[in-house]
Amino acid sequence: MLGGSTQEWLISSIPPSAIGGGFTRRVNFVVAYDREKLIPWPVVSSHSNIRNDLISDLKEIGKLTGEFRFHPDTRPLFEAVYRDSVPLLYDDMATTSFKTSKWAQVSKLAMCFSAVRGDDLIISANDFQLASEAVESVAINVPRVFRGVGESE
Repeated sequence: MLGGSTQEWLISSIPPSAIGGGFTRRVNFVVAYDREKLIPWPVVSSHSNIRNDLISDLKEIGKLTGEFRFHPDTRPLFEAVYRDSVPLLYDDMATTSFKTSKWAQVSKLAMCFSAVRGDDLIISANDFQLASEAVESVAINVPRVFRGVGESE
């Protein structure tokens, strides 16, 4: 499932039980505070097949069946992330929940990268490394995003 939201909506809509109870562990959050580009009137070029290519790729990905597996070169990378998925003593609830499931967040995103790359269902070291870097970039902002959750009605 892909979706989008604002920080304000997350704060007002997600109860503390969803954080401690596991909902946020099952969602890969993407956080951005700065816009990469300011384009008031975006246009998809008529010479571009990006939309059609994306639809075609998603249809192919939707046909994949079977279990993703880690390439042997990826196993040490997974083990390092798994061992690092430990919260600090004074981390807040959201940060603790995110850190303890970081290995799962990275693995799910690596599966997405693998599916985009091909249909072999093998998570390569590169897939996993890219996913790890992306999750780490989001982890920095987790306390900021969820800082207001559960503080008041």
